Amino acid sequence: MVAPATQAAWQQGQVALRDEVQRVTTLLRSIQDPAAPAVGRWNLGEVAMHLSQVWIGLPSLARQDLSAVHEVLPSTAVVAGGGFMMNHAPGWSRARLSASRP
Repeated sequence: MVAPATQAAWQQGQVALRDEVQRVTTLLRSIQDPAAPAVGRWNLGEVAMHLSQVWIGLPSLARQDLSAVHEVLPSTAVVAGGGFMMNHAPGWSRARLSASRP
């Protein structure tokens, strides 16, 4: 059972997320040239793929259940030690992330 205050915060978070997803979807659909760089060197398709994987991956990481990620990215099922982020996010390293903290 979820406490009422927590349930209210959860519902507010869901509404905010739905609004943000709608905003981002509208923005992505408004792009006239899908091959043009959208974020750095990524084009629309690459940005959309990244977002879809993050929307699956982040909650899965939080739940410590990567089955949904493995379903979409089968290669992640064979990563030893649960190093999903380190192996699938080039440039990410614990040392680099830790060094950037104040």
